[in-house]
Amino acid sequence: FTHWTPGQPDNSDGGEDCAHFWTSAQNWNDDKCTRRLAYICKTTIVAACGPPVIPNAHNVSAPSGAPVNQTAMVFCKTGYTPTASQGVITCLSNRTWSWLSCDLPQDRTQCTASEMTVRPPNGAVYCYSSFGRSPTNRLSWTDARDACRRLGPKTDLLSIHDSFELNATLGVLNAASAAYGTEDFWIGLND
Repeated sequence: FTHWTPGQPDNSDGGEDCAHFWTSAQNWNDDKCTRRLAYICKTTIVAACGPPVIPNAHNVSAPSGAPVNQTAMVFCKTGYTPTASQGVITCLSNRTWSWLSCDLPQDRTQCTASEMTVRPPNGAVYCYSSFGRSPTNRLSWTDARDACRRLGPKTDLLSIHDSFELNATLGVLNAASAAYGTEDFWIGLND
């Protein structure tokens, strides 16, 4: 999926290797990566369970990242009996297994109150945060990417994968543009 401003990317001055969202045109534009811009971070929360942690089990057939409604067999150590129906567990919509919780303390399970939340049809949840209200807090593309990644796992500069996400993110981009007095926000594209 691409959403370039007509005639872009053009690398007009040479070295325009990074992309930003241009809110006045509602499209993408290429620019020098050293330019200091505001930026949008995106955290992806996958609606899936991690590997189940089951005391006294010696084999669990559940893959990491199991989707909601995925089932798995639990095989207990000798002398132990599974508490689930016939040793089958199910990944529930709240990212827990039907009879035990997921062990994913490093992953977030929901967006914070200050973030925009988008729930696309694929079952994931995306959280968006804008940064760089003050011109002194605006960053180069590399520094913006690194700042996003320091926020936690599965967080990076905004990436837009389809028209659903583009339309959903226009709200956060336009609101941040009005609040910050700028029309340019780094996104995750670069050469």
